Amino acid sequence: MIEKPIIFSPEMVRAILEGRKTQMRRIIKDGMDSIDIIGAKHIRDNLWNPIYQPALADGGRIEHKPQLKSWFVKSPYQIGNKLWVREKYRVCNRDFDRQQSVMVHYYSDRSYISIHLTDIEWGKWTHREKPFEETPCRFMYKSLARLWLEVTGIRVERLQDMSYSDWLADFCPTSQEQHQALQTFAGMSNQKKIAGVFWDSLNAKRGFSWENNPFVWVIEFKKFQLSSIP
Repeated sequence: MIEKPIIFSPEMVRAILEGRKTQMRRIIKDGMDSIDIIGAKHIRDNLWNPIYQPALADGGRIEHKPQLKSWFVKSPYQIGNKLWVREKYRVCNRDFDRQQSVMVHYYSDRSYISIHLTDIEWGKWTHREKPFEETPCRFMYKSLARLWLEVTGIRVERLQDMSYSDWLADFCPTSQEQHQALQTFAGMSNQKKIAGVFWDSLNAKRGFSWENNPFVWVIEFKKFQLSSIP
């Protein structure tokens, strides 16, 4: 079993806790846009083989069976991977009723949970200069992760292949945001434009706009209790 950390914003953590977020998208940056990629073939596990259409010198396309390029693109996750979520938190006190335990405040839903630390984590935490200050989520100890996810599906697609339901499962807009978006695009039958507005607000400045339509990994997951890990 492979376990990996993953960071989510407080808004996305709330959406996962509420069961609204079940997808995430990661841009493929392995040069797939440098040639005319028309798809990606699933080989095995988390390996994908891009399929490209050879181009003519004048920029036209050769109309015959697509060729398989000789390199692979590796997904950041595999089906069955267990992901422990790093989120915004603060250790607010020791739990004197339990040895080697601390009371943790999780910002996403303002909850407080008593967590038992491992010997190594306890040693690191007790030697911190300011142990009760807010800590960047990237430094969260594994034992402090209250939210675990299991990867249940992986696929490759163009960004604009995202459906309206995909948008809801990934970006998790509030009901008010959905209402505002639908009002903005009143009368438009193509609801993908709604997804494009949200995508560009997060990624356009990074050079991966909706219009550019990059290839993305679509990672589907479900949450589960830590006790269910074998």
